[in-house]
Amino acid sequence: MKKTSKTKTLLRPCPICDSRQGEVLHTQKFLVPQEYLLPAEYDVVACTKCGFTYADTSVGQQDYNRYYQSQSIYEDKKTGRGSGTNEHDLKRLSEIAEEVARSCPDKTARIIEVGCANGGILMLLKRKGYTNLTGVDLSAKCIENVTSHGIAGVQGAISDVGRLLNGQKFDYVILSHIVEHVYDLRGALRQCYDLMDKDATLYLEVPDAARYSDFYIDPYHHFNIEHINHFDEVSLTNIGAVTNFSKRYAGHKTTPVSADYTWPAVFVLFEKAKPLELPLSTEARKSIEAYLELSAKDSCTEIIAELVKTQEELYVFGAGNLTYRLLATTDLPKCNIKAFIDNDSKKQRKLTYGGGKMLISNEICAPKVLAGATGTVVICSVQFTQEIEAQIKSINESLKIVKLNRTLKNNLNYAP
Repeated sequence: MKKTSKTKTLLRPCPICDSRQGEVLHTQKFLVPQEYLLPAEYDVVACTKCGFTYADTSVGQQDYNRYYQSQSIYEDKKTGRGSGTNEHDLKRLSEIAEEVARSCPDKTARIIEVGCANGGILMLLKRKGYTNLTGVDLSAKCIENVTSHGIAGVQGAISDVGRLLNGQKFDYVILSHIVEHVYDLRGALRQCYDLMDKDATLYLEVPDAARYSDFYIDPYHHFNIEHINHFDEVSLTNIGAVTNFSKRYAGHKTTPVSADYTWPAVFVLFEKAKPLELPLSTEARKSIEAYLELSAKDSCTEIIAELVKTQEELYVFGAGNLTYRLLATTDLPKCNIKAFIDNDSKKQRKLTYGGGKMLISNEICAPKVLAGATGTVVICSVQFTQEIEAQIKSINESLKIVKLNRTLKNNLNYAP
């Protein structure tokens, strides 16, 4: 049964039309490490004026900048997307590079990617013969990776990119899966506008919220800590319109992210123009409401309740958004958790989650800790369940494995 939404005065004015009123569609909660820079709770809202759906967060752009600078999940080439080191990521990046090449055939064009991560798109363009490439990212490690391939790199935030580049102009600007993370959308797009020469192009690609419910994989997965803007084609066009861009054309696509997961995306190619009147965005909200209904029906609480009952030794594989959500919304903290495990070396340390009565302290370890372990491993990953399962079995075949991923529930290697 669909929940009745309520209207509220927003903490974060609508990033597109600046309205202060929104309807609450869902409240998302996490139990995060104590030193975490981003909020552990926010409302998913729909703007009552223009229809844009987004996270009404309690922190600002500087907090998100600090998070991506100090806690970026994209630095590790093995676990972070954006470098093209696995076949699925490479396919996604190659599709974007092909679109850029189609819309910008001049190999001497001045191309810049803002939020380039490890520079996978730029490296593919370089292989195609493009000679004037620049990457910008908040992570110093990512920029180090980019420059190691002979591509110009600048460390900094999208909100400061104009100053960092000293007024340089470009023929093509790429924002690939960046603006869903950005608090100050209009400020970011205006920075890009100022980077662009008179006849330049802006390529903007994001997850397609109008198809969330068509690509359902796990409850509330799309409402993670980092994705705070949920676009359909209309709202993506609208943010361009309020920052003096006009849509040249748009496209929709489906991209495999891993062996387990495929996601929908929408992209728009913009050029400079005069402001336009904004149409109402409705498709993302419709899909999000359907997605929330699916999420409410889909729960792994019975599996977790059994693990609480047995108190068997438990290793939680995955120290990201899904784990944070389960710690906050299920009885997972009551399980006999020996350690958390993650492939991302930057996460591997002692952490305390939550505060007050909601407090849990465990080590985040490298997967090798499983070599001499006994008990059960819970895989808390939406996208890489199959890969992680194979990795666990290669380390220690005697461990029981619980897979919480919805698409694999019928094949659980666990019997209470």
